[in-house]
Amino acid sequence: MKQFEGRVAAITGAGSGIGKAIALLLLDEGATVVGVDLNGDALAAVAAEAGDAFAAHVAAELVAQAGGRWPLEGKGARGGRRRRCG
Repeated sequence: MKQFEGRVAAITGAGSGIGKAIALLLLDEGATVVGVDLNGDALAAVAAEAGDAFAAHVAAELVAQAGGRWPLEGKGARGGRRRRCG
């Protein structure tokens, strides 16, 4: 069994650099990855490289177009602070 099998990771900056490296590493270790990046083209390239294992990819500019609010804005499951994009 792989280390992160059955787990889901949301990775920001998944289109390049450290975010991409982390996303690909977690995919390789069995995680389901949801990637977010400002650069939709770079993110789509990572999704194509990863294949079916990349659960979803979201260009953050779509969030900005929606008034800067994340769909799940509010307290996180672990009581985290409210966060707002933009």
